[in-house]
Amino acid sequence: MTMRRWLLWSWVGVVGPIVGSEAIGGISGLLPHPIYHPVYVILSLGALYAAVRLRSASTGRVPRALATTLVAVLITHILGQTGQEIAVFLHGGFHAGEHIFMEPFHLANAILSAASIGLALITLTTLSVYALSTAIRADKTV
Repeated sequence: MTMRRWLLWSWVGVVGPIVGSEAIGGISGLLPHPIYHPVYVILSLGALYAAVRLRSASTGRVPRALATTLVAVLITHILGQTGQEIAVFLHGGFHAGEHIFMEPFHLANAILSAASIGLALITLTTLSVYALSTAIRADKTV
């Protein structure tokens, strides 16, 4: 596939879990808390796969560096989600109450996860703008 397709799939992979998470009501929605994080991790693995393929399809130095950054940020996000899941199971699993949200290990991983998904969105936006500007420049020279 071309870089353009993998860029699109990266967007789907990063934004899809965010939208899907909100659609099911977030952590206190349809899925119990111990199920929420593994589902998010599975969906994020799709984004990671697309980002790795995007990196392989990138031809220039800048898009390759941005795609590498995206891969690193997504790995960090997945680790944060996994850390939250570990914290949930260490504090009662399906019986973990609202106190889990203030538990330091869960909170630290939640902050890491949220920050990394934010960085993934910024990286994808930057990469998309770069790809678009490159395509526009290529059209003007033809």
